[in-house]
Amino acid sequence: QKSTKVISPRPDITLLSSVHAKKLVEEEDVVMFSFKCQPSAGFDCVDDIVTSMDGDFFFRFADENKGCLGRPGCFGPTKKMSTPDSGFPNATFTYALNRRSLCHSGHACSMCIKETFPADDRPKIKYLVEGNYRVNARVVWNPVFSMNNG
Repeated sequence: QKSTKVISPRPDITLLSSVHAKKLVEEEDVVMFSFKCQPSAGFDCVDDIVTSMDGDFFFRFADENKGCLGRPGCFGPTKKMSTPDSGFPNATFTYALNRRSLCHSGHACSMCIKETFPADDRPKIKYLVEGNYRVNARVVWNPVFSMNNG
């Protein structure tokens, strides 16, 4: 039995491939991001423009006390911060956050998932474009979506 799927796209995008749309809906037990950010991000950065996950995991992901949604780098406040003794955000992310504004972005959501939920109690993290494809979606054409700037 398939679970409910939560898909979170920006409202100003158009998916370019039915293959990608199908992966967003049909892949089970995964959190699906479009692709990884350019290496200059300085941490395990993901494109946050379209994401999907099983509904069961979404409720844990969005839990205000134990989840990721709303934390710095996962659509939470961007501010100067210190590194906690353990957990998320770790020193690598804190450094990246403090040196650039992440503007309430979700670029660190995958990092938060990996550091908040034990490996045997979380979905796999996958990408619509696998491999070494890493770009800034605002500057470089990508095979997943176009941004409607109209």
